[in-house]
Parts: sequence; C-alpha cells; structure tokens
Amino acid sequence: MVKCVNGCGNLYPGQYEGIEIDTCDSCLGIWLDYSELTHIVKTNEKKWDNEYIGRVTNQIGKIGVPNKEKERTIKCPKCDEIMPPINYQYSSGVIVNKCKSNHGIWLDSGEIEKIQIYMEKWREKAKNEGGHYSDILNALSQQQDDRLDSALGNGPGMFDLINSLTLGIVKIFYK
Repeated sequence: MVKCVNGCGNLYPGQYEGIEIDTCDSCLGIWLDYSELTHIVKTNEKKWDNEYIGRVTNQIGKIGVPNKEKERTIKCPKCDEIMPPINYQYSSGVIVNKCKSNHGIWLDSGEIEKIQIYMEKWREKAKNEGGHYSDILNALSQQQDDRLDSALGNGPGMFDLINSLTLGIVKIFYK
C-alpha cells in the first residue's frame, strides 16, 4: 500500500476520469503513477461550473516555483527519493512533485482540477486563436528563410531559428 507523502497514513484507491488513483483521506492529496496524469488531462469528462473555473483561472498561469514549495521536502512513496517541485507545463502555476525515477507525481488537494482546467483553457485558446498563431509562425519561418538566403553560405546556426521560434511563442502567450 502506498503511503501519503505528508505522513497522514495510507492512500486509498479511487477513480478519477477512468483512472485508478491513490488518494489521502486526510489531506486529500493524490498520488498518480507514471503516465496517469497524461490520460487524465486528455479526458474531458469532469465538468465544473463557471464560478469555480473563474476562481481557478485567477490562481493559475504563473511562472516559476514559489520558495515555500522549494523548502518543502517530499519523498517518493515508492523509492523514497526526494521529489523536487516543478511548475506543471512550466507556466501553469500549479506546483507538483515528480519522482526523478518516473514512479509518479504527487498532487496536493485541488491541484488535479487546476491542471485540468488549465489544460482545457489552453486547448480552447489554441483552437480559437489558431489562425493568428499560424500567421505568426509563418512570419517567423519567412524571417528564417530570408536570413538563410542573405547569409550566402555562412548562414546562421540553428540557435537563430530556435531563438526566433521561442521569441514568437513568448509573444503569443504573454502579450
């Protein structure tokens, strides 16, 4: 039986979006084995009311890991190694703890819902604004082609392309 990383005791099996998850009855944290979160974010069965989505949306979308999360020591319930905190998808603002040996991920109470809402909002935005992003990526591609044409054989390295694409993506998501 898997133990709670917060020392609450045993985790108990439950179902979420068709996946068996391990939940702590005390702190309401969740242990997900490797790849279970991927399945959960691809499944859109769970629905929330607009008020809850609004509250969650106001809490997510931050870059980095807060110091209080960095100071917290959480060990993998399977291998007992320290699981560092990471910001899910780099900019979700949802801090999870991932086992370095890929045993799984620890989510504190409410984080699974925040991740799902973040991913659903991200997919919705990408779908609604896809044409706009396509135009930006095409413009970046054309800039890269122009640079290569003007370089006369001494063309820029791949880092120029990567930097151009990264800059374009940053402008898209942080405008």
